[in-house]
Formats: sequence, C-alpha cells, structure tokens
Amino acid sequence: MAQINPRPFYFATTKGRSDIVNALNSAQASITQTDPAFTALLHQKYFGGNEKLFLSDTEKSYIDAAPVLKAVAAGGNAPLQYKDPKSGEARGLSIDILDFISAKTGLQFELTIADTFEEVESLIQSGAADIVVGITDDDRIFDSHPFLVSTPYITIPLNAVFNSKVDPSDLSGKKLASTKNLTYTGPYKGHVSYFETTEDCIRAVASGRMDYTYLTSYSTQYYQTAKNYRNLNVIPQSEDWSRTFCFGLVDKNNARLLTIMNKAIQCLDNDSLQSFLYANAYQPDQITFSSYAAANPQQVALFFLVIMMAFVVVLLLLNRHKDRMNLRVRELETERYRQVSEISNEFLFEYDIQNDRLSLPEKSARFLGWPMVTENLSQMKIPSKFTILEKGKKGGSEETLYTFPDHSSRWIRVIFKQVDDNDGQPIYVIGKIVDIQEEKTHQEQLQYKAERDSMTGLYNAATCRQHTADYLAPGSDQKEDGGAFFILDVDYFKKINDTYGHYNGDLALKRIADILKRVFRKNDILGRFGGDEFAVFMKGAGRADVAEKCQLLRQIISEAEFAPNTGPLTASIGVAIAEPNQDFDDLYRKADQALYLVKERGRNNFHIWNKEDALSSEDN
Repeated sequence: MAQINPRPFYFATTKGRSDIVNALNSAQASITQTDPAFTALLHQKYFGGNEKLFLSDTEKSYIDAAPVLKAVAAGGNAPLQYKDPKSGEARGLSIDILDFISAKTGLQFELTIADTFEEVESLIQSGAADIVVGITDDDRIFDSHPFLVSTPYITIPLNAVFNSKVDPSDLSGKKLASTKNLTYTGPYKGHVSYFETTEDCIRAVASGRMDYTYLTSYSTQYYQTAKNYRNLNVIPQSEDWSRTFCFGLVDKNNARLLTIMNKAIQCLDNDSLQSFLYANAYQPDQITFSSYAAANPQQVALFFLVIMMAFVVVLLLLNRHKDRMNLRVRELETERYRQVSEISNEFLFEYDIQNDRLSLPEKSARFLGWPMVTENLSQMKIPSKFTILEKGKKGGSEETLYTFPDHSSRWIRVIFKQVDDNDGQPIYVIGKIVDIQEEKTHQEQLQYKAERDSMTGLYNAATCRQHTADYLAPGSDQKEDGGAFFILDVDYFKKINDTYGHYNGDLALKRIADILKRVFRKNDILGRFGGDEFAVFMKGAGRADVAEKCQLLRQIISEAEFAPNTGPLTASIGVAIAEPNQDFDDLYRKADQALYLVKERGRNNFHIWNKEDALSSEDN
C-alpha cells in the first residue's frame, strides 16, 4: 500500500476473496510501474529530514591515511545483499548503505560477494576481510570471531513462510529451512535443515522439500515477486520477531573506524533508506505499454477516454470546491493515520493552530499521560523539545528524553510537519511520536563496550587518548584548568604471570584498576594502555597534587593483597604536568620519559617531568 517506516503494511481481505487480492496487487503494480518513486515521494513529503556528518580532525586524518578496506558479504539474501543474476555485480540494500558510508566519509571499500558461509569464514581467517557486511544479532559467525559491531542500519520484521499444504497451527515435527549462518532458537523446535542462502530456503519450501522457513518481510516480498511463487502462505510475526543488520569490524581494536561508520549510519535518513529499499526490492514485470496496447486496443482506448472525462470532472470540482475538498482530504488523512497508529508502535498527534488545540488518539493519550483533547496548548508548559509551537518551524524530527507525569522518563523521537492552507497560512501540525528507548539503550551498550577495557572496566587505550586529547584541544572549555598525565607500570609484573599464573596476574591488574578508581576522582580519565601499563589524566592538578597522589598510590599498592600467595607489589610512576597549547603526544612522551627515569633509578618510585629531564634526554 505504502511504506512510511522500515515495516511493510498490507491490505487484508476475508478468506477466499482472491479476486480482490489480485485486483489490489495489479493496481499497486501499475502505480509502481507508472511512478516508481511515488511512495518514496510520499515519505519525503511527510517525514523527510536531513542530517549532516561531523568528523573530528583526528577522524579526518584517519580517513586520509586509511587503506582500501576489504569488505565481504554473504550473497543470496535479496534484497539486502546478492549477486545480480545477469551482470554478476553486487547489489542490495546493505551494499547501497556501504556506498552511502563511503560517499559520506571518504572511506574506500573493496567488496567481495561470497557464495557460501564457509567462504566468508575463510576470507576472515586469511586476513582478506576487514569488514563483514550484513551480520545479524543471531549470526553464527560470532561463535568463531569476536567483532566490533556497528550501529544497526535496519531492523526488519520476520515472516513465517509456509508451503500451502502445511497447517500453520500445528508445527510439531515439521521441517524448518534455515540459512547456515544463523542459529535457530525459535519456539517450534522440529527438524531443522540448513541451506547456503535465503533463496535456497524459500525454494526448498516452495518445492515441498521443507515445510516452512522464516524470512524478513522484504526478502519475502522480493522472492515472491521475482520467482512468482503461488503455493506459499505468509504469516507476519509479532514485533518481537525481527532481525537487525549491522556491519562487523574484524579488528576489534579499531574503535576509530567503528566511530566513523556509526556517525555515517546515524546520518542515514528514512528517505535514503526507503529509496535504497525500493531500488532493490521492486522487481518490475517485463511488460511494456506498447505490447499491452497491441493486445488490448479497445480497453486502452476506453481507459484513455475515461481518464480524459475524469480529468475534466475533477478540474471542475476542484475549481468549485477547492477549499472544502482540501479540508476533507486532511480529515481523511488524519483518520487514516490514527488507524495506522492503533496497530503500530507509533503515537500520532494533531495540533489545530487556529484553535490552539492538541488532539491525541486514545493510544497516544495513554502513552503520553495527557488528555485526548488539550485546549489552549500554547499557554501550558510542554516538554522542552516538543517544539511544534515554534513560529516559522515547518517540521522536523527531534529526539528527547521525555518525562512522563509519573516522573518516569523514556527516549522518544518526535516527527512533525506543518500543513498550510491555499494562502500559505499554517492551519495544522500533524506528526507522530516513536518510542526509541530500546534503540538508545542498545546504542549506549555498544558504545560502552567499544570504549572499555574488557578486563578492568577502565577506558581502553584509544578512548583514554581521545578523551585526554579532547580536553587539551584548543577551544576546550576546561583546558585552562590544566592537569597532569600519569603512566603507572607494575614492577616486574612478568614474574607474577610466570610464577603464579596468568589467572593471579589478571586478579592483580583488576585490583590495580580498583585502586585507581578509589584514589582518583570520578571526572578524571582512567585507562589501561595494555599489559600492566595504566594511564590517568587528572584534571586541574598541580605539582603538589601530583606528588600527594603518587605517594598515596605507592603506599596503597605496596600494602594491598592482590592475589593469594603473590606477595606485595610495587609500581613505578611517571608524570607530566600539562602546559598551555600542549597536545597529547607531547604530554604522553614526557610522562613516558619520566617513567623511564624511575625505572633507570631502581623502580618503586615516582618522578614528575621537568625541563632538566629534557636537557638530560638531549645529552643522551
């Protein structure tokens, strides 16, 4: 019918009315053939928006120096990623999004379409793949390869696709077709057979070798149209049954690349996403107008006659009742969207500007905790980013942490558009509110994992460097407060691993991390650079503060029990005080130089870098 978010909607009839279904399908195919961009233009008209990509200087430098990245995608999963049967070229939504990221960021990708799941694994193991395209949250490839996972670029509901001879109400003992890259954990655990591609699965069900399979709604639509399967029944699943698609980075330490790709994905607006979907999911029939006209001359002539008559009638009606019809159309549109809202996870609203009245469907009112009709809205206190009343604002999309009347809060996305009359004067604002709490939570979890050292919970080296560099950067509001950079190295840590084992060595490292968290403040930057080397940037610290902290650290570490039978530990600490206009690399070099002097003088001490150290280094 129309696609206004990443989820398809359908017309439905009572059972047995195949004549109505065929007529609807034929009408929609005709609309799409006449104007393939029709639904995309509808979406752009009511829900359009643009976002700009912002990259730091460090990220731009990374892109300039980055080599061509080798990407691999498992084929046979149209319309997401597949080989064009005629040209053999890679096609699909995932490929278009990879091209979108390349155009947005300047990153260069070399793509390989693999025919089998084993080929994907082989390319990863041989080092011939930097990025895996189109991995899902239940992908078996996670079993053998840890990845950095990007922000999801699309989440698609699942359909259950049955052979028409199978009773969907009783699946016990039935044969399920699944692709090799997925681990099936669904509720109907019967006989499961694994196939190389999504296309192989639906072909096996259509032929009767298998009883049913689970496909994304877009793959179902694509293969039913492209292969003209007539003996399949499709049952959409609940909203909880969906599949999320991401990019996987083989190098789990390349957090910089992950951040750049995530930023580009976040710039992907719904207009572009829908355009990619329509370009890949629609398979037009090979019928031309001339061939149809030659076979049906009377029908074509009658069609044009009816169109011309209808056009004249419509022009007359529009001239006489233009304002009345426009108002009626808006009322019908509003009612239609209200009906759509009742069967979706979206919450619609309508604001009558002239009467200063906010109207909410029952579902939206329950969600927001507001009455269904609110008079004199402009005189009330409304959420800070619910900006539908701002003058001159024609529409937009905003995300905000919304506080409900019971003082609970959730992240929501507010999308709205102003509707003007024939004179260009605003009369209505229509829009929808989408609950994105789970999306935000998932993003925060992914970012936390990407920034943290998995053993100690401190920042990893890349994140620690970045936060410290950002603090020192010109224009930073906090730069004038100064600070100090510590590098702490556990003395003779290798002996602990060799003597007491790596398990006890890991316990000692975790204990060191706990001590750092206790000694330093919450707003200081704490990280593990690797092995037994830790780093801390203490904001606003002077030389006296640094000496006090170093003495306290040495005392606590020497008195602490790190692991059974390991005995006391000592640490060497090198510190550099941040100077005006100093970058991170210079600060790190001086702290490392100070640490070297401590080790050269026998370890178990600390040293704060000074200018004499620089002269001594030049002499050496």
